[in-house]
Amino acid sequence: MPRYHHPAAVNDDLPTPPQAVTVGGDTVPVEVDGTFTAASDAVVRPVADAYDMAVSDLRADSDAPTASDDLGDMTHGELKERATELGIADDTDLRSKESIRDAIRDAE
Repeated sequence: MPRYHHPAAVNDDLPTPPQAVTVGGDTVPVEVDGTFTAASDAVVRPVADAYDMAVSDLRADSDAPTASDDLGDMTHGELKERATELGIADDTDLRSKESIRDAIRDAE
């Protein structure tokens, strides 16, 4: 599974990382180095969003995929939600999963 830095481990303005973090509904331990494992970027997104950071900023793996690599696994509803989060929904054809994916890739 991919490894991620807790936001407090990459931002000196934040307190010391906690001992655990909840991702995808599961509580996982945060290691001494401030990293934790998670199934995908998608489940880490709420943690990143809570600290106003990008998931890519938290990836600890050197061969980290881009955020758009997870787009093929997302449902139509999830893609529309992501487009809304990125502020591109109004300018995107939301009827087509492929057009939403393309717009998200361009935005990220």
